[in-house]
Amino acid sequence: MGQVYKVRHRLDRLDAMKVLPPDREDAPQLHRRFEREIRVQAGLQHPNIAALHTALWVDRRLPIVEFSFTAGWSRVFES
Repeated sequence: MGQVYKVRHRLDRLDAMKVLPPDREDAPQLHRRFEREIRVQAGLQHPNIAALHTALWVDRRLPIVEFSFTAGWSRVFES
């Protein structure tokens, strides 16, 4: 549903950032699903689940979530 990027945080740590693609930002059902995913992840705490750091909306329409980066868990991060 979203695009995931490996990013370097200002605190010099690697995080993963998930963004709803801009071409799909006007789809209300995707916004609800994305927000539900954020709420579920925020309530989970387990060594095998990425920890949620930040969830925000840019200009009240583009949702972004930042969570801990775990090397090797997805092919999305391959260069």
